[in-house]
Amino acid sequence: MSRKKLFSLSSAALLLAFLSACALFRDDHLSREFTVCGSYGSNMVLQAEKPIRIAGTAIPGKGVNVTIRGKTVFAEAGKDGIWNAVLPSMKPGGPWEVKIAGSDREIVFRNVLIGEVWLCSGQSNMAMAVKSCRNAEQEIAQAVNFPEIRLFKAARETAFDGPRQTASGSGWKVCAPDSVANFSAAGYFFGRKLHRDLRVPVGLIDSAWGGTTIQPWISRKAFESAGMTQELSLIDNAGKQTSSRFREQHKNFLADFRKWENSFMSSNPAATKIAEEWKKENVPVDGWTVIDLPGKIDGKAPFQGLDGIFWVRRTVRLPAELAGRDLLLKISRVDDCDETFFNGIRVGRTGTETPSYWNAPRNYRIPGTLVKAGENTIAIRVIDHAYGARVENIRLVSSAGRKIDLAGKWLGRVEFAVRPGDLPPRPQPPVRRDQNTPGALYNAMIAPWTAYPLRGILWYQGESNTGDPEMYMKYFPLLIQSWRKAWNNSAQPFLFVQLAAYERHQPDRKLPKDFWKNRPPAQQSRWAEIREVQEAALLLPNTGMAVAVDIGDPDDIHPRNKQEVGRRLALEAERIAYGKKEFLPAGPESAALSKQEIMTRGPIYERMKIEGNKIRIFFRFTGRGLMAKGGRLKHFAIAGNNGKFVWANAEIDGHTVLVWSPSIPRPRAVRYAWANYPAEANLYNLDGLPASPFRTDKPEYLIK
Repeated sequence: MSRKKLFSLSSAALLLAFLSACALFRDDHLSREFTVCGSYGSNMVLQAEKPIRIAGTAIPGKGVNVTIRGKTVFAEAGKDGIWNAVLPSMKPGGPWEVKIAGSDREIVFRNVLIGEVWLCSGQSNMAMAVKSCRNAEQEIAQAVNFPEIRLFKAARETAFDGPRQTASGSGWKVCAPDSVANFSAAGYFFGRKLHRDLRVPVGLIDSAWGGTTIQPWISRKAFESAGMTQELSLIDNAGKQTSSRFREQHKNFLADFRKWENSFMSSNPAATKIAEEWKKENVPVDGWTVIDLPGKIDGKAPFQGLDGIFWVRRTVRLPAELAGRDLLLKISRVDDCDETFFNGIRVGRTGTETPSYWNAPRNYRIPGTLVKAGENTIAIRVIDHAYGARVENIRLVSSAGRKIDLAGKWLGRVEFAVRPGDLPPRPQPPVRRDQNTPGALYNAMIAPWTAYPLRGILWYQGESNTGDPEMYMKYFPLLIQSWRKAWNNSAQPFLFVQLAAYERHQPDRKLPKDFWKNRPPAQQSRWAEIREVQEAALLLPNTGMAVAVDIGDPDDIHPRNKQEVGRRLALEAERIAYGKKEFLPAGPESAALSKQEIMTRGPIYERMKIEGNKIRIFFRFTGRGLMAKGGRLKHFAIAGNNGKFVWANAEIDGHTVLVWSPSIPRPRAVRYAWANYPAEANLYNLDGLPASPFRTDKPEYLIK
């Protein structure tokens, strides 16, 4: 499992918001003999060419008559108080009325269409609204032209005591400027293309929540089927949790943690006394190790596998014009805590009392009285309680905005290490139930829709799980298969967006034009690994992937070009769900197809073949062929037996790519676009769809 840090030790951690309302359709002025689930309403779209299901609650044994287009069925509430009316499938069209009649009243839903219904779910890139996308003002104004697109924006709610029967949210709205502005941009642009191409009504359900991991979107039943005991334990504990109980548990945890932290900090007083000198200038470098920062500290010798206190330091030469002027030392992250010194004087400290201290940005003011022309010393004392020490994205900023990047060679040294058994186990915070509790969002935001027939599902999520790709390889297929089971449709189309390019640790500065010139090739990238896991889900039938690596933003995790994301999703939907033709993967047959027919997918790595000092890469979904957009192929890397990658030459040869480097006479592996932000990746098929990033040296958990 990925690391779960301590909760903030501030009073803010005690604030809880437990949402458990279950909103059924009601008219308080009429009898409550029956209700209709909140998924249904005027302006809705019901799925075409599938049995139509309307559901609600009533007194057990009581019934309702449901009528659409002159067809009426009777439904009786069972012992659980739920009634389900199933009507015959219908062709696209409308508008119609849906009438639900009990013994003493009738509910009428008007302006109802029959068409194509898609659920749009995930985290913030799915939740990102049309008003935040590219050309937002123009797109919102044009929404008035699509009244046969209908929108339902689900309320962001959690449920910890099991699946809900009914949905909460905006209700069904006709597409218009006021309804589309806050609706999912990726979902809307997907639906708009389907509507234009298929010429049928389209209903879209926006059920997404920014910043969420995949676990809360998976049901308890799915975790049980997979034998995932840790997730089940979290679900059980959340079900028992109350506000008062959490406050008491958290108070006790704070007291226990403070005692443990004091023991940690004082576990080697002799070493700590010696290390007091390390903050100063002109410290002898004997015993110090050269390390590269930013990045992980305890992944480098002699720090490997250690928890404890480490020091990193370096000398930076400053120009005369900065002497005597205040500076700001900006560090995007220190994991866990730190004390930071400039020329021997402490300029900042971040401890466990700071909310999210392990991930909080540091902005330490350096008084001008400490700043001198020439050599200046920065020393950081890193306190690492557990799981891995890191220092990320370090720079100095002058009052005039001049930035000095401090990435590069630093010196590191261990003050002391805390090994297993040196201290009692670290106290763990009480379980706090929130939107990332396993199952919580499935219960409240997905389960209510499983009674509502759909054509398919869109999914855009993964950013919050980049810390553990191997677990995502288990979670993602589990989610897909369990959702299909919940809708009782093993072949239900499931489309997803591969993570866009994003330079995770460079969020506050524009990348220079020569960013990749001296960048190490095919470096470790959790984002690339998640993209690889996402691609692996294509082994499941009726899945489709929109590659977005070429339309990302290095400075924004929420790229604004959601129009192209929606278009690429719609291309895959038209192939999977609606049977539109596309080119064959490769070969002479594809050349005979009409130019109007296009590929709906970009090239995907299939296999490699070593040919002397070169490696030939074979792809699926090349269509009419491959192309390098904007010139020669870029962002390929190659390695020999030692596994060290170097930038490589690459050229298109038919439907394959040849990769080589003069410095690697016996190549063994190739990687393409293997980075958080592969700025120069430019391999496409001739239909303009980008290749998915890949590596030929796949880990065991991906090899089937």
